[in-house]
Amino acid sequence: MKLFDKIKKSANDFNLNNELVSKAKRGELDGFTDSDREFFIQEHHQTPEKYKEDYDNGQADKEIARALRKHDHMAFVNPALRKDIDGYYYFGSFYKKDTPKYYLVGFKWDGARYKSVATTHTTGKNKTNGRMGSVLVGAAILDWAGAFAGSQRGRKTKIDQTAVTTTDTKEVKTKGLLFFIDKDTKERKAKSVLCDSAVEEKIYNLNFVSEEVALSENPIGISDRLMEAKRLLEKKEITKEEFDAKLNSILH
Repeated sequence: MKLFDKIKKSANDFNLNNELVSKAKRGELDGFTDSDREFFIQEHHQTPEKYKEDYDNGQADKEIARALRKHDHMAFVNPALRKDIDGYYYFGSFYKKDTPKYYLVGFKWDGARYKSVATTHTTGKNKTNGRMGSVLVGAAILDWAGAFAGSQRGRKTKIDQTAVTTTDTKEVKTKGLLFFIDKDTKERKAKSVLCDSAVEEKIYNLNFVSEEVALSENPIGISDRLMEAKRLLEKKEITKEEFDAKLNSILH
């Protein structure tokens, strides 16, 4: 095959692939001819139906994550602590399938610690004595290197400076502990956090519940209903369109 023909075939294959991918995403699977289906399987190593299924599941995950990521993000804990749409806490920047959710039940910290930092500030000026003539003579008689040397020999420097040392007190971060109870398993979990007064204020603005409530309750919330809709989609018990309708109903 000539080079021009190869380039033309590559362009045609590229355009055909884009067209078939768009059809598969839209669910227009009846529009695939036998040759289209053979070409698609060769390019993607799966049938258009499986491609559509994987695409829908991926879109559903993104839609759920977008809904849950709208809520609080506490970066002072590593990995980051987030609050979901129901007020439960979980760890990480993204809400994933089967992410454990927690009640926040306690916080322990020994309080603010401070250290003294000494800083020295020097004030004053450097005063230079000597005559410019020494440089000019050096320049006239010697080369520039000699002129520079002559200027250095004729320079006298007197330091007129004052050093003042001040001591500042600064707060340092120390280790604290956050205590959680898993919403489903009721297991306890402690998470360390570097804390100062500013972080302490943020922590006390979080949603704490008593251990009695955390150990006795297990309500089904919005995030649970979203994940249940996702499970139905994965089992092919509902279509992507039905999932979207459920998602909209749950969130609104």
